[in-house]
Amino acid sequence: MKFILKTSLFLIISFSINLIAQDDDFKLENLKAPSMPSATIIGTQINDVNSPKSMKDLETAVFTNYLNSGESLTVPNNFALEINPFMIGGRKNFNYKSYLENNALPNMWQNLSISVASTSKFIISDTVSTNALGFSLRTIILNGEPQKKVSDAFIRALDNNQYVNDIKSKMRFLIKRCFNKPSFTYTIDNLRTCVIDEFRNSEMQDVAEDEAKEKQILIAHGVKIIKSVFAQMNRNTSQDDAIEEFDTIYKEIISKSVLGDLREKLREVKTDRFGLRWDLNWAMALNFPTDEFSYSVVPRWGVWTNLSYKSEDLESFTFIGLGRILINNDDYINKYQPSDGDFTAGNHYDFGAKIVYESDKFSLGIEYIYRLNTTKITKIIDGDEYKRTIENNSTKYVININYNLSDDINLSYNFGKNFDSISPTQGDLISGLSINFGFGSIKASELLANNE
Repeated sequence: MKFILKTSLFLIISFSINLIAQDDDFKLENLKAPSMPSATIIGTQINDVNSPKSMKDLETAVFTNYLNSGESLTVPNNFALEINPFMIGGRKNFNYKSYLENNALPNMWQNLSISVASTSKFIISDTVSTNALGFSLRTIILNGEPQKKVSDAFIRALDNNQYVNDIKSKMRFLIKRCFNKPSFTYTIDNLRTCVIDEFRNSEMQDVAEDEAKEKQILIAHGVKIIKSVFAQMNRNTSQDDAIEEFDTIYKEIISKSVLGDLREKLREVKTDRFGLRWDLNWAMALNFPTDEFSYSVVPRWGVWTNLSYKSEDLESFTFIGLGRILINNDDYINKYQPSDGDFTAGNHYDFGAKIVYESDKFSLGIEYIYRLNTTKITKIIDGDEYKRTIENNSTKYVININYNLSDDINLSYNFGKNFDSISPTQGDLISGLSINFGFGSIKASELLANNE
């Protein structure tokens, strides 16, 4: 009951803060369930097959797990923090076109994340647990493609927005040119006629014959814009106030309309990507067996990759595969998890698959992992050495339920069966609740600032 009350209060406060902070400027993606390799390597994150992560400046997760049926659920004491250097940095020369591109080198830098996780429940024997840290790096090499019809519509809207801004700059210049003509007599109608003539002449200069037809279409579009603006101008506007009034009306009836269309296209595109996505992960655990800072041991480290695929025909489903190698420290195991004789754990070779179903703020994932592992036990009896090899392959499966309380708060619950433990007294039931918070995100205003 105490845990439920504290967790409920925590969620209510966090959700309220997020609502206060929201404004009309929308973010391009929602936060995903936590998938930090640093938490995986120390066992605080239950799900191993990770979905592609969100592009947030910073993410932090709070985990509460019980690893077997003999351990009760307690207030969370496991935490993880992940930062994205590219997102925190200035993101120079970054616009939505580059956001949509799927090039390996930009992907690796834009999606590089560094995370650290901590726990005070790192089990080193049947009854003893100590403090441990996890460190990790991960990035995305292939990031999939946006839906073509949606991204094409956005690019057209972006080009149109740029075009109307270019026309606005040209109009200011052409209005001044008309004012400087000796034969020009100022009236709003004369100014409109002069500007249109000057616009047509300037646009048709140095145009190749094969491009003339396409250019005429653009000129007709520009003339239509000019006429619509002048139609709204006050006939009694003085020459001194003409440019200022032109700017004001242009912004109100042209720029706002085009920018609004661009925002809507951007809202449709967001970060939905289809096709193949490929990420790489490295993580290392650092254990403090005596709870002294001066003494630490690396019990394990690992590298792994996730390949995910999402089809436009089945856009609610994502299919993910996992390949992983975990390197165990045999000296650590023999000292803190001793068996009958010298123990060589060998490396873990994991192969897994996961299917994720998403519907609005809700998602459901089911993952399965098969672990290949061979252990060797050496025992000396009366001076003779005896060796025994054990094939202890095992499996893990997890059901993962996620719900986005908001764009930046994700609640996740996992339940399933863990890998077989070295210690026969530890059960294989796993269950855990996690709350993931995201801070900072790419917003529409950041990518459209130059157009507003």
